[in-house]
Amino acid sequence: MSGIIDSVKSTVTGGATEFPGPKSYKAETQVDRNVGIEDDIEGPKPIYEQETDNGLKPYKGAEKMVGKNTIITGGDSGIGRAAADCYAAEGANVAIIYLPEEEVDAQETKRMVEARGTKCLLIPQVGHRLHVCSLTLGHRR
Repeated sequence: MSGIIDSVKSTVTGGATEFPGPKSYKAETQVDRNVGIEDDIEGPKPIYEQETDNGLKPYKGAEKMVGKNTIITGGDSGIGRAAADCYAAEGANVAIIYLPEEEVDAQETKRMVEARGTKCLLIPQVGHRLHVCSLTLGHRR
């Protein structure tokens, strides 16, 4: 039995006796990256379910959030845009907080949300997200 375990251990670790420690890998961060605009992305663009020219059928929500309002930070593109689309599909109005330099992406998200039949408020902001959310909601520290 120990022969099998030694064989598996050797395969998993590449023959090493221990797994590499956490400092062996370089951690990547987005802090030094510039803000990206989805229209400027080279290569394939993200596909959103609502866009039907690629053969996908649009998601029909169950109207679980009709009459509700949502606030999404970073809702201009990527996961934030997908979240805005999902909330709108369920009937919620959407407010998007985004960086002013991402206006092009924010306008596209607004178009997608309003195509679902709900309202979309765009809020360009600069600053720490928690602070921006507090100011947007009218909370004071």
